Amino acid sequence: MTLRKNQITIRNAQPDEHAALCRIARTSLSTRAFGDYRFSSKEAYAKGWIRVAEFHGIVVGLACVRHKQRPPETKMYFLVVNPQIRNNGIGSALLEDIKEQSPTGRIVLDVNQDDEAAVRFYMNRGFTIAGSSLKGRCWRMEWQHQTKEKGKNASRHRSVLHGHGTARRLTLDMRPAARWVRAHQF
Repeated sequence: MTLRKNQITIRNAQPDEHAALCRIARTSLSTRAFGDYRFSSKEAYAKGWIRVAEFHGIVVGLACVRHKQRPPETKMYFLVVNPQIRNNGIGSALLEDIKEQSPTGRIVLDVNQDDEAAVRFYMNRGFTIAGSSLKGRCWRMEWQHQTKEKGKNASRHRSVLHGHGTARRLTLDMRPAARWVRAHQF
């Protein structure tokens, strides 16, 4: 039997998807504030700060970031995947997309100290704990892209944002997610 791989699309979210994104965000205590205007304004949609993972036309996950100039970093506020299809690589795909989209090659986020699974998720993908934040309730985690330059590790900096507004296709084994999507067709 030949294994088939299905595809997921990572793309900019559209304002008309806001209600669906809020439903996904409400599935986690850490992402419930997504519907707040600060995180999901028209500007956030227009600038490509909200990215979605789509599988067979259904949005199954989202990430919300801000690309800041001072300090030069990408601040990640939310990353959430529909809980019924987690552990299929969708969160990793969204995170990889954010890493590629980051104009500075530096990403920071705050992770609830009690959420051991989330801390492990980010640490397994190259993040380190840089300290505590939010009055000691969260870990401040950071990721810095490293490239080899003249025998030393050096930070990668891009002066131009590449790829914003484009969709990327990633090949993942999405058979479990495909079963869920077929069972939940509208």
